[in-house]
Amino acid sequence: MCLMGNINTSLMAIGNPESVEEATKEVIAKAGKHGHLLVSGGCGLSANVPPENMSAMIKAAKEVTLLLLFIKFIKLFFGKNFNL
Repeated sequence: MCLMGNINTSLMAIGNPESVEEATKEVIAKAGKHGHLLVSGGCGLSANVPPENMSAMIKAAKEVTLLLLFIKFIKLFFGKNFNL
């Protein structure tokens, strides 16, 4: 199963890039820490979403995804009992 969403669309439209990045990381921490999450707006994004906010969402998703992949690699290399 894979979930999709749930970055607040109002935040995407009127928030600043820093708040979008923080919200994206929070959503991933709550719903996507095992993968299985497609990060997107909570519903359709309006045409007035600033490109900087879209970039912030993508940047945060990439950063967290790389961290999760690194943790999986470490656990695979050192064993499943390895905790960070």
